[in-house]
Amino acid sequence: MCMSHAQNLRIVSPDPERDRDAIIDLTGKTFGDSYFDWVERCKNGYLDNSPYDWKASRVAFAGDRLVGHFGVYDITQRVGRGTLRVAGIGAVACDAEFRKRGIVRAVATESVAGLAGAGYEVSLLYGIRNFYHRFGYVTGWPDYRWTVATCDLPAENTPDIGPIQDYVALAGLANAWHDGVPGTAVRPTWRGNPRTGHTGYQWVDASGDCAGYIAYKKSDDTLMVTDAAGDPETVLAVCRDRAAALCAARVTFLAFPPASPYVKVLQKRPYTLTAIAEPDGGPMIRSVSLLSGLRSLAPELEARLAAVGYPVPLSLELGDGRELVCIEYDPAPAGSASIRVTVVDDSGVSAGARRLEAGDNAARLLYGTHSVDELVDEGLAHATPGALQAARLFFPVCSPSLTAFDTM
Repeated sequence: MCMSHAQNLRIVSPDPERDRDAIIDLTGKTFGDSYFDWVERCKNGYLDNSPYDWKASRVAFAGDRLVGHFGVYDITQRVGRGTLRVAGIGAVACDAEFRKRGIVRAVATESVAGLAGAGYEVSLLYGIRNFYHRFGYVTGWPDYRWTVATCDLPAENTPDIGPIQDYVALAGLANAWHDGVPGTAVRPTWRGNPRTGHTGYQWVDASGDCAGYIAYKKSDDTLMVTDAAGDPETVLAVCRDRAAALCAARVTFLAFPPASPYVKVLQKRPYTLTAIAEPDGGPMIRSVSLLSGLRSLAPELEARLAAVGYPVPLSLELGDGRELVCIEYDPAPAGSASIRVTVVDDSGVSAGARRLEAGDNAARLLYGTHSVDELVDEGLAHATPGALQAARLFFPVCSPSLTAFDTM
């Protein structure tokens, strides 16, 4: 618990029984066009029966009144063969009568400080401009929007479809089709469909098992696809069927990463890509535990160096301003893993050490959103001789993105 004397605030982890209704009320007055739609969304899986982390989240009280909230959602994202445990931030809110008193800053500071102890490796949020950089967040990937004309999608072999009844039951299918796709979430994330106005349809194979699904919303004359799994050509055929039924002239896949199988098959047709990149805001990322995160990525780091046939041992010291760790690669380990990640005694750069001080931008290397050369050229990271080449091998750009369905 933290007490801010300047604001007379009490900052604590929320209690799921005592504080639930107050959180819904506060956030409902902050987000959404309809307070009652927001309440239903929270009940349908955004708060209840969701990956919301009650221990890592923080609320602020002024007396007995809940006046601030910083929500943490426990998700896992893929980076190739590795994964990262992500503190997804959502429903950040402040009581209107208490704004401009530093309440959001206070709950954010307290929550972020506890993320490493809660077992998180990185954090992700979709932020307003000129605020979250104060807590170590940097811009991540663009907001990808892949658009194709409905008439350019396949019209044949469209299966019979029916409404999705159980999103959790589709987790295995989603994981199979998104395996290895950078930035996608390991399902289940949401246990239901907490997004008001979004619709889901699924179809089955000859044995009656679910073979695929899409989730979408309609915006003006566009079918906005927020999630999909199953054979890519069949997914596109179902998208055409639903778009035609709703008189939508276009279909847009929201926030699907470039490596998505649905983007790859869509790119065989005339398409438009809009990549909205915010200079400070939008998808923002932060390293939380560099040591744990790199250990979780060890299978992917090993695969990257093995793929290029790197023949000799290689090491790199990487710092984010909070931790300094060493990544060591041995292509011929004697009965041990070929990647080792250890803590470095930060007493100075040892002779011949390859060290990359990336500060907050270390998160960009973990995710693969930016090249190390770009970071160094822009003065956002500093490297000793030899560190650049090692970092290029360990951390190539892989263009991740969290699909729209999984965002907080």
